[in-house]
Amino acid sequence: MTKEILVVGATGRVGQRVMRLLQNNVAYHVVGTSSHPTAESPLIKLDLHDNFESIRQVVAQFDIVFFTAGSRGKDLLQVDLNGNIKIAQAAEQVGVERFVQLSSIKSLNQKGWSTPKAGDLTDYNIARHFADQMITQSKLDYTIVQAGSLLETEPTHKINVYSIGEMGQRVNLDETQNRGNTLDDVAHVLTETLNYPNLAQRVIEIENGDMPITEALSQI
Repeated sequence: MTKEILVVGATGRVGQRVMRLLQNNVAYHVVGTSSHPTAESPLIKLDLHDNFESIRQVVAQFDIVFFTAGSRGKDLLQVDLNGNIKIAQAAEQVGVERFVQLSSIKSLNQKGWSTPKAGDLTDYNIARHFADQMITQSKLDYTIVQAGSLLETEPTHKINVYSIGEMGQRVNLDETQNRGNTLDDVAHVLTETLNYPNLAQRVIEIENGDMPITEALSQI
């Protein structure tokens, strides 16, 4: 039976790549969203500023939801925080099978925000923190993928992956600097999570690394 998949944020750098990968699977019917789709666009309208019930009606049509949207600092409260929460709450209410979320490193670990490199990202980290926290406390079968800096370079097809514990830190306590992630590799990881039941209700961190993506995800 074909799975109905919604990609929220389908016009973004990661969202576009997620769409392409999912559309290669004949078992999926994939629909992307845009806040202002054109008449010629295959995307459906979903504005994260809309009221909850409007958003819920859209989400109710799907089995699986990917959230890859982001305002890139321009509308953190309405998009990255409240928009994300409305999508997740709607997904929980209608009973979607899986909810896959793109997030950022240390989103659940406020102690990690004090590093010099994170200095200008505090407002973004706050938005990500409370959206991710709501999801981890929900009844969703979620997977939150924390990525480092997004790199517009050729994919490596290899990652390091870390399990994130309740305090938002790597379970293995390895605190080495995240190497960043190519955009294609991030999209690959997000879509691959559907194939790994062990990743349900888990938060993971990824970076460019040494292990093939599928192998790394199977071992976490």
